[in-house]
Amino acid sequence: MAVVVLAVMCAALTTAYGLWALRRVFFGPLREGLEGVREAPLTMLVPMGFLAAVSFALGLWPSPMLDVLGAWASSLTGA
Repeated sequence: MAVVVLAVMCAALTTAYGLWALRRVFFGPLREGLEGVREAPLTMLVPMGFLAAVSFALGLWPSPMLDVLGAWASSLTGA
């Protein structure tokens, strides 16, 4: 029972700290010197979008990557 209580308390503290950090980052006051900050240029947004799409696709369908990694791992062990 003590382990369950400790786990729930840790989860609650982690959630509270994460929400506190998000509030400070996204809804806090703007620091001095950041008034002129603009959106990232297209040369940065396109690769980020591509990586996000690949990550999303591999999260939904991991078998192509897992097949390659499985073949590589079995070649290392000689199996």
